[in-house]
Amino acid sequence: MADLWKPPTSGFEHITSSRLVDEELNEAYDASNWYPVKFGEVFHERYQVRAKLGWGGSSTVWLAKDLSAKDSKQDGWVTLKVYAGGMEADEEGEMGKSREFAFYDAVNEYKQQEHLDTGSDGELSICNCLGRFVISWDNPGGPPGSKPTTQTHQVVVLEPLGWTIHTLFLSFLKKTELIPESLSKDILRSTLLALDFMHTKIKRIHADVDEQNLMLTLSDRADLDEFAEREDAQPCARKIIDSTRTVYEARELREPKEYLAPMLCDFGHSTHIKEDHACMGLAGKPHARSPQMMFDVKWTEKLDIWQFGCMAWYLFEGERLFKLPNHPSSDASVYDAHLEQMISLLGHPSVELLHHPDAEDAKVWFENFCQGISPRTLEDREGRLLSEPAKREIFLDFMHKCVQWKEQDRWSAKQLLGHPWLLEK
Repeated sequence: MADLWKPPTSGFEHITSSRLVDEELNEAYDASNWYPVKFGEVFHERYQVRAKLGWGGSSTVWLAKDLSAKDSKQDGWVTLKVYAGGMEADEEGEMGKSREFAFYDAVNEYKQQEHLDTGSDGELSICNCLGRFVISWDNPGGPPGSKPTTQTHQVVVLEPLGWTIHTLFLSFLKKTELIPESLSKDILRSTLLALDFMHTKIKRIHADVDEQNLMLTLSDRADLDEFAEREDAQPCARKIIDSTRTVYEARELREPKEYLAPMLCDFGHSTHIKEDHACMGLAGKPHARSPQMMFDVKWTEKLDIWQFGCMAWYLFEGERLFKLPNHPSSDASVYDAHLEQMISLLGHPSVELLHHPDAEDAKVWFENFCQGISPRTLEDREGRLLSEPAKREIFLDFMHKCVQWKEQDRWSAKQLLGHPWLLEK
């Protein structure tokens, strides 16, 4: 085993207690549910934490060194995704398994059944899982004088990746540019390959297709060495809560030298497809909720296509398809604004959706509030291709195949891969 790295003990900014940092920004954040990862900590007697890469609604993400790497050809860098407590789900019929664990089990089962040594294009467009394990600790959280409780957290070991597509988008925006059309198409093709693999091979729904869950393949793994060296020389800012908990501020890798194909990541919302089963409830980002979610009716893998369409518009046009008020997602004003914009974009909901027995609340809303909503269609809003009418028509047709009231009217991932707009160079 390699020698242990010793983290810097000075030279970093101390963040004040009043400022929320990273995972603390989550609406439902409760520190007692989040494992207090520390720089230098060794997990599973193998992975030493070196830097913080990011965070999400249910996990923190860290760069770690695999101490068991045996030679110089194995640089040992991995990504650890440490889930908050209480993320176990029994939707696969097995208690204690997170949705991400269940997803990668489905991938491995498919490979074993098909006797695959190398992945298909779709599988290769999905972030590679190198392992997983569970950690337990005595959580001291609770009322003063109470005994610590044993809490478990699931950890996924992943292949390190580069920038998110969201970061890439913002980097172009800072230069008052949009992502070039050819690169946008490459990103969308990779996403559709991953979704086609999920929908047809392992029968899974992603349920959170978003530019923050797509990450560029690293063009040079030496970028990870540079990132770790930068952490040593200029330690990241942090908020020291007490002797047991420090909240570190994540930092990003430097801009990649070239933009390689992205991989679809974060399967914490994923669920399975069954012939006699559809899903209900909310999933994914609020601005990308499908009509079925808005009407509180069951949804299928075509949710991914709706979310994909919302992302495609954002990346190509530079604006959200649905612009929601900056309020908590549970606020009634967010629902009202979203449904109004949906009707403005797509016209009246389908009779089938409006008269669904589970859509009573939405039906009442529609009857009371939908009058007088002015149409503002995709054709009204598209602005990037105004000088290229033929190309514009093909792009708008592509978008119409993604965002439809009825799920059966949305194209599949495989069909979209063959759409003329994506095939056009």
